[in-house]
Amino acid sequence: MNDRSAVWVIHAGRSGEAEVPFNRGYVAIAWEQLGNLMAIPASIPAFKDALAAKIPELRGGTQTRHAGELFRFVYDIQIGDVVVFPSKLTGLVSLGRVLGPYQYIAEFYPFTNVRPVQWLRKFPRSHFSQQVLKEFDQRMTVIQVKQNDDEVRALLSDAVTPIPDQLTVSHEPETIGNVVLEQNKVGADAAGEWPEDDPEVADARDSVAVQAGRKPSGQGFRTNAEQRKAIEQYAVEMAITHYEAQGWTVKNVGLYESYDLHCSRLNGDELHVEVKGTTGMGEKVLLTPNEVRHAHEQYPNVSLFVVSNIVLLSEDGQSHASGGEPVLYEPWNLDDESLTAIGYEYAVPRAGRV
Repeated sequence: MNDRSAVWVIHAGRSGEAEVPFNRGYVAIAWEQLGNLMAIPASIPAFKDALAAKIPELRGGTQTRHAGELFRFVYDIQIGDVVVFPSKLTGLVSLGRVLGPYQYIAEFYPFTNVRPVQWLRKFPRSHFSQQVLKEFDQRMTVIQVKQNDDEVRALLSDAVTPIPDQLTVSHEPETIGNVVLEQNKVGADAAGEWPEDDPEVADARDSVAVQAGRKPSGQGFRTNAEQRKAIEQYAVEMAITHYEAQGWTVKNVGLYESYDLHCSRLNGDELHVEVKGTTGMGEKVLLTPNEVRHAHEQYPNVSLFVVSNIVLLSEDGQSHASGGEPVLYEPWNLDDESLTAIGYEYAVPRAGRV
């Protein structure tokens, strides 16, 4: 497909203040003095008038330039366009696709003016040509890359962009492997061995083997705790972006509940979402007993959001996740026959003790 979507660079914050909306799946600019930008008539002269009224110290060409940037952020950036966000905190350059129209979100003050974005890739600055960096580094807040946009788009050529209304949704619970797909389990029984696991499942299986005093698969642990945390946080951020774009109010409750996201609407609707992220194909994910029990008890108001093929990048000793292909199972009707135990806790009989 010939991708001719526009490429935009957004610079915001001098020391990382804009990272909060970024981590929630948005690109943001400030200008909080103007309030909701949709209240301003859709023309550059109207934006100039608003700036003159609220920030009178801006004059002449500076006022005109900022008015044009604000207008472009609200009206010219289109759904599906590429967004580039150079992070002041990490030094990495994130690439994503615009998911929706302009929004005003007061809780992100002062970066209240946002566009929802699906972040797909992260790169160090050294990954880009000097020609591209020259366009990136213009002293403006909103920049359209016109001379070297093909180079930027090429970096997303293999990235899946889950625009919310195109998100893959499955209503067939038997197709999901809650720990191991049932058809894989049958194949393993026949072959006398386990099929190849997704990395997180393989690590869990090896951990159980080590704790039980047995030899693991021999490959060593594929992901460490810091990498697993980066994968989990990235998948949760992607799920939050999706559900907020669908009009849900989303709370991250993973630290104290048996599921990850609590979604609600003003009409009283509620949805509990279990989120799983993996660098593998997503055919197998890990569930705790509490997660299984909760899925049964809350059906049909429960969903499973799986992000597969997440890419891990390492920069300055830290892991950064990008990419990923989300699949939504809603409602999530967990089939117990698709569950496979990878270990047991055994209570040793007292009668056998010496």
